[in-house]
Amino acid sequence: MLFFMIMVPNTITWVRGLFNGLLSRSILRPWPKQYSWRCIVLAFIEGAVESSLIFYAFVSLNPILSVVLMCGIYGFSMTQITQIIELCMSKCNNQGRSNNRRCTFKGCSWIIWAISYVMTSIFKFVFIIVPLYCTQNKVQIEIIIVTILLIALSWIWSRKLQNVTFTASQSSKERAKQKLDLKTNEVKGRWKASFLAATVRLLPCIIIGNIVFRYNYMFTLQEDKMANYNLFSHQLYWSNTYIAIFATHVITSLLAYVLSFLSCYMTLHVFGLALPVLFATPLSIAAYIALINYDIFHLFYYQDLVFSELKETPKFGYMILTSGLLLWFSQLISNIKLFTLKNAILASEENIFVRPYYNSILLEQSLAMNRDVSCKSNVQFNGNRQMCTMYVCSTMYRENETEMKQMLISIKRLSDLYKKEEEKQNSFIKADQYESHIFFDGGCRENQLYPFAIQFLSLIPDTLDVKLKDAEKWKTPYGYRFQWKIGTSKMPFVVHFKDNLKVRNKKRWSQVMYMKYILEHKEKGKELDNVFILTTDGDVDFKAESAVALLDMLARDPQVGAVCSRTHPLGYGPIYWYQIFDYAIGHWLQKSTEHILGSVLCCPGCFSMFRCSALQQCLETFSSEVEDAMEFLTKDMGEDRWLCTLLIEKGWRLEYCAISNNKTYCPMTPDDLYKQRRRWIGSTIANIGLMIKKAKKITKNNESINWTFIIYQLIAFFSTTPSPATVILVIASGLTASFGINSTAVIVVTGLVAVCYGIVCVITSVKTQINVAKGLTAAFAMVMAIVIVGMIMDKTKELLSAFQMTKSESADYNIYSNSGKLLVTESTVYLALFVIIFLTTAILHFSEGFALIHSLWYLLGLPAGYLFLLIFSTANLNDRSWGTREAKISLEKPFQLKDIKNWLKIISNKLKMLFKSRAHYDSEKSTSFDQNCHSHDPHQSKLEEQRGLGEQRGLEEQRGLEEQRGLEEPRETEKCTCTEYSAGEQDNGYKWLSEWLKVNNSLVFLKEFIKEGYTHQSLVVRMTKEDFKDIGVKPIGFVQRLYKAAQKLPCTPIRSGLPKNVKEWILEYLVITDLEVCYVCKFEKAGYSSQEDVENLAFITKDELMNTIGVRKTAHVKRFMEGIKLLKVMNEDEIRLAEATNTLKEIEQSTGLEEDDKKFWEELAKSTLRPIPEHLTKITELRNNLKQLRNYTLIALLIVNLMWLVLLSIFTFNELKEVGLTASILSLLFLVLYGILIMVQFFAMIFHRVVTLSHYIARLNQDMPVENDENSTV
Repeated sequence: MLFFMIMVPNTITWVRGLFNGLLSRSILRPWPKQYSWRCIVLAFIEGAVESSLIFYAFVSLNPILSVVLMCGIYGFSMTQITQIIELCMSKCNNQGRSNNRRCTFKGCSWIIWAISYVMTSIFKFVFIIVPLYCTQNKVQIEIIIVTILLIALSWIWSRKLQNVTFTASQSSKERAKQKLDLKTNEVKGRWKASFLAATVRLLPCIIIGNIVFRYNYMFTLQEDKMANYNLFSHQLYWSNTYIAIFATHVITSLLAYVLSFLSCYMTLHVFGLALPVLFATPLSIAAYIALINYDIFHLFYYQDLVFSELKETPKFGYMILTSGLLLWFSQLISNIKLFTLKNAILASEENIFVRPYYNSILLEQSLAMNRDVSCKSNVQFNGNRQMCTMYVCSTMYRENETEMKQMLISIKRLSDLYKKEEEKQNSFIKADQYESHIFFDGGCRENQLYPFAIQFLSLIPDTLDVKLKDAEKWKTPYGYRFQWKIGTSKMPFVVHFKDNLKVRNKKRWSQVMYMKYILEHKEKGKELDNVFILTTDGDVDFKAESAVALLDMLARDPQVGAVCSRTHPLGYGPIYWYQIFDYAIGHWLQKSTEHILGSVLCCPGCFSMFRCSALQQCLETFSSEVEDAMEFLTKDMGEDRWLCTLLIEKGWRLEYCAISNNKTYCPMTPDDLYKQRRRWIGSTIANIGLMIKKAKKITKNNESINWTFIIYQLIAFFSTTPSPATVILVIASGLTASFGINSTAVIVVTGLVAVCYGIVCVITSVKTQINVAKGLTAAFAMVMAIVIVGMIMDKTKELLSAFQMTKSESADYNIYSNSGKLLVTESTVYLALFVIIFLTTAILHFSEGFALIHSLWYLLGLPAGYLFLLIFSTANLNDRSWGTREAKISLEKPFQLKDIKNWLKIISNKLKMLFKSRAHYDSEKSTSFDQNCHSHDPHQSKLEEQRGLGEQRGLEEQRGLEEQRGLEEPRETEKCTCTEYSAGEQDNGYKWLSEWLKVNNSLVFLKEFIKEGYTHQSLVVRMTKEDFKDIGVKPIGFVQRLYKAAQKLPCTPIRSGLPKNVKEWILEYLVITDLEVCYVCKFEKAGYSSQEDVENLAFITKDELMNTIGVRKTAHVKRFMEGIKLLKVMNEDEIRLAEATNTLKEIEQSTGLEEDDKKFWEELAKSTLRPIPEHLTKITELRNNLKQLRNYTLIALLIVNLMWLVLLSIFTFNELKEVGLTASILSLLFLVLYGILIMVQFFAMIFHRVVTLSHYIARLNQDMPVENDENSTV
C-alpha cells in the first residue's frame, strides 16, 4: 500500500507533465538547459531517498518517533538567514540598477547557501541523535539512516536547487522575449523537467520497494511461493479496510495540495497553508495517542489493524518530546516566511509552488518546502502589484447626454478610488500613473466645435468637479485637444476632438490613434510590462472596483494579453428585455467556456483592459488597410474581435473576469438591433473562420489554444449555420403537437416565407427589409407563443402518462414500458436536461438570476434572432455602413418598390405649386398688403420658371423691373437702416465669397452663388454636391473641388431659443445678411417684429415663407426653415449648452504643442491617419467582392438549410426501434451533438464560477475594493 501511496502523486505529476510539458509546443515551456542530466540524477536520488525512508526507516521505527523525525527535513535558523541574505541582495541589486551599479557579492549566493546548509545539517544531526543516545545509551541504526536520508532529502528539496534544474536555455529565453516581450527569468523548463523527474522517480521506487518487500515482508512465506509472489501481487490481497485507508489517503493528500493552492490563490495562505503545515505534526501525534488510549479504531471496524503501543520508558518519551519540540521549532523558524509572504491575487501555480509535485507521505513537509517564496518581478514583497500605468481610452461619436454623463461619472469614480488609496498610503496604483483620454470622432471642423462636442464639454463641470474655463486648449494636427487636472491627485483628463477632414473617422482609427499615441509616444522606449490600456465606449457605466479587478487577471500571468468584464445592457422595452437574456447567456456559458477551454475570442471595446506589450506586437497589422471583402468584415465591421484574433495568433491568452461589471446602452429599436447584429454576425463568422483557417499556426504559437478548443469552435460555428432550418422545425413540431397540423405543410409555408424575405433583403432598401422583418417578427412571435403553450401541454401529458401506475405496475414507477421503449420521448429528456442546466446556471449566478425571466421574450423572438436576423445579416454583407449613431447614407441604392410612388408624389406636388402660384397672382391683384409685401426680381423669376413655379412671369414682367426692385429693397431715397453694413462690405460686395471662390479657382461662379443666397460660410458649408449642381456649377471637376473645400469650412450651428425680436433672430441667430435684400423689412411688413411676434414665427410654412414674405433664395429658405424649427423656450440643458459655448469662446488657446508632440501627430496623420477619398481606393472592386461574397454566402446558407430539412424528412420514418428509441437517426445525432456542446459549456461554467468566487474572496481578504451591487456577478 505504501508503494502505491508514493506512486499516485508521481503518476499525477507524470500525466500533467505529459500534457502540459511534453505535448506542449509553446515557447514558454521549453526543455531545461543542456545540463538535463542534473534533473535526472536529482530525481533518481530523490526517489531512492523517499523510498528508503518510507519503505524501511519509518516502518521500522515507532509511529510517534517517525512522525517526529519527519520534521528533521526542515532547515534550522541558517536557512532563514540565507533567505534574508538573498532578499537583501535582491533589494540591493534593485537599488543598484537605479544608480547604474550592481551589488558585488551576488556571486557569493551559492557559497552562503552551501555553508548554511552544512551548518543546518549538523544541527539536525545533533538534535536527533544526541537526545536519543542519552536516553538509551545506544543509537539505533534506523535513526542514523533516517537522519542521513532526511539531510539528503532536504538538500534535494531545497528551492534553490530545484530552480536550477528548471533553468531554460538562453536561446529559449530569447525566443520567448522576442515573441511575447517577457522577461527571461519568466521562462523556465518547469513542466518538461517535472515530466522527466516523475518518470525517473518511479524507477527507484519500484526497485527499492521490491527489495524491501522481499526481505522484510516475505520471510513468513514458503520458498515455493516466494518465486511467484512480489510487491504487485501482494496488493491484490488487500482487505476492504486497507482499500478504504488507501483511498482516504490518496484523496485527502490530493485535496490538501489542491486546497493549499487555492488558499494561496485567494491569498488565504496563513489559514490554508502556513497554520496547517505548522500544526500537522503535533496534531497527528495527539490524534494517534488518543486513538491508542481510547481504542477508537475498533469503533470504525479496523480490528485487523495492528498498532504499536508506547512501551518505551517514560524517560525515552520525554526525550522524544524534547527532540520533537526542537525539530518543530526549527520547522517554525524555517517556515516563518509562509506567514509573512503575500503572493499576488490569483497567482498562477508557477508562482505559488516551485514544482507541480507533492509527496503524500511527507505531505506537510513537501508543501512547505515546495512553496515558492522568491520575490517575483510582477509581485511586491507585501503581496501588492507593482505600480502600474493605466490609460483609460474612450471612443465617442454621437452619444446622447445621458450616455455621456454616466461615462464621465465613471471616470470620476476611478479618480476618487485612487485618491482614497493614496490617503491610506497603501496604493497599488498611483494616481499620477493614471490618465484618461477621450477621442471624439467628428468633434470639430477647423476652429469650430460641433454640437455633440459642446454638449460633452458642458457636462464636465457637473460630473468631474472642474471648471470649464480651467481647460488647457491646443490646436493639433488632428483637430483640438482640451486637458484638465481632476481632483487633488491631479489626474490628467484629456479630450481629443478629431477633425475628420484631417484624420480618418470611425472607431478603428480612433483606436489606432490612442494605441500609437501611448505606445510610440508617451511610453516610447520604456518597459511595457506594467502599462495597460482600459478601452471603453462613450456610453459605458462602470465602477472603479471593476477596472481594478481587471488588473488582477493581467498581473497574475504575463501571458494574458487582455481581459474583458461582464457587460450588462441598459435600456427599456421588449428589445431591451430580449437582450438581457441574450447577454446573460453569452457571458454565463460562452465566455466562461472559452476562458476555461482556451482563450476568450473577443474582448469588446466597451470595457476591456489590454496589455501594452501585447498591443505593440499587433498594432502594425491592426492599422493596415482593407484589401478584400473578408478583410473588410474583420477589420472595419468588427475591429474589437479582430484585434483579439491578432493577439491570440501572436500567442497571447485572453480572459474573462466575472467580478468586473459594466453597463452599456443596447439597441432599443428593431432598426438599431438589426443593424448592430448585422455587423456582429458578419465579423464574428469572418474572425472565427480566420482562426480556424490558421488553426495550425495558432495551436503552435499559443499554448492556451489546442485542438480540443478548435474542435469546440468548429462545432459551435457549424451549429449556427442550420439555425433557420432548426427554427422552422421547432415551429412545425410545436404546431403539429398542439393542433395536429401537417408538419410538411408548416415546413413548406415557413420555408417559403424565409425565402421570400431573403429576396426582399436582396432587392429592397435596408429600411424596407427591417420593416418587413418587424411584421414577420410580430406574426411569428404569436406563432411561437402557440408553439410554447402546445409543447408545454404535450410534454405535461407525456410525463403524466409515463408515470401513471397501471394494474401490472402497481408497485413502482418505471419509465420503461413492457415493450422496452421509453415512455417519454428523447426530446422530452433533452428539454428537461436543458431546463435543469439553465436553472442551475441562473442559481449559480444568483445576483443575475432575474435574467432567466426574460427567456420568455427570447423564446418568442427565436424566429427573429435565428431566422430573419441571420438572413438579413447575410443578405447585407455588402453594406459598408456602420448602421448606428450615423447619418443614414446609402452608398449603393438598390431598386426600391416605392420609387414609382415617389415619382407620382413629385408630379402631384408640382401641380399643386402651379395652382398655388396662380391663386397667389389673383390674390395679389385684389390685396394691397400683398402688393407691398410680395414681388419677384428677374433672377428669382428665372429660377421659378426652371422649377415650374413661374408660369406667370410674363404678366409680372409687365409691372416693370424698377417697380419689382423697389418692392424688394428700399429705394435710395428710402435707404434701409435695419442692417448696418460695414464700409468694406458696401464697397467690395461679397468679399468673403469672392475670396473663397478665388482661392478655389472658381470665381466664374460668383453670380450663381449670389443668386441663390450662398454668400456666407455658414451657408456654403452645408452645401451638398447636388446643391452645387442646382445653382449651375455643372462641370464635375468644379463640383468636386468646391464640395471638398466647403467641407473644410467651420460649421456654425444655428442658435436655438427665443430672441428678443425678429431682427436679432435674423442677424444674430440665423446670421443671414444680404446686400440686395433686407429680410428684416420683409418680416416687419409681414407683421413680424417684436418678441411676441417671434413666437408666431413657428407657424410659418415653407410656402408662406416664399410666397407671402418673399424669401426666394434657396440658401435663405433652408436657413429660415431650420431656424424656425429651433424657435423654442430653452430648457436647463440648452441653457447649459449656451453657457458652455460662450465659455469655450473665452478660453484662450495655450501655447503651441511641444515640438515632439506636434511632430508625432503630424507624422501619424501623414502616414497612417490621412483620409483617403473613396474614389482613390479600390472601392469599386471592394463593392463587387462584397456583393459576390454576399451571393455565395446566401446560396450556401440556402443549400445547407434545405439539405438539413430534406435529410430530416428522409430519416423521419427510419426509427431506431431495436433500441427502443422513437427519434430519427439524424435527430438523435443532432440532440447528442448539442447535448455534448451544452454539457461542456455547463461544466466549464461551474469551474469558472469557482475561479470567480476565489477572485472575490481574494479581494476581500486583501482589503481591496470589490464591486457589490445589484449587477455583481458573484
